[in-house]
Amino acid sequence: MLLSDKVSAEDDDDNDGDDGQLVMPTGRVVGVMQRRWRDYVASFEQDQSEEQKQQKRKAGKVLVIPMDWRIPKIRISTTQADTLRTHRIIVRLDNWEMGSQYPNGHFVRSLGPAGQLETEIAAILVEHNLQVPPFSDGLVSAFLV
Repeated sequence: MLLSDKVSAEDDDDNDGDDGQLVMPTGRVVGVMQRRWRDYVASFEQDQSEEQKQQKRKAGKVLVIPMDWRIPKIRISTTQADTLRTHRIIVRLDNWEMGSQYPNGHFVRSLGPAGQLETEIAAILVEHNLQVPPFSDGLVSAFLV
């Protein structure tokens, strides 16, 4: 990510302003050199009015809430929204249009109903990018002895 920062000679000495207030360093993103898209675990918004649900169904786009609170809601296109409403799902970001409040993404797969132990364990593994391969037959037989 490229950052642009404006610093004056006055700011180099210290972060105190003339009137004793702290000055907040600022900058702006001027370009993204490489994107690090990854999978996110998300859930559908639960409390929506019927009118909002109907409008979104017509458009085919819904907002999902990522498990990671630092990530904004993600707009996905899916026809399975009613079926997956109570599930934890994996979404992948596609793009983030200039001027849009939310990034666009797509549905990858469902982890299962939210609140179930296996679903929540799978969600944690996906969120932290952990791969857990199955045990080999030799290990399983050694555990059973």
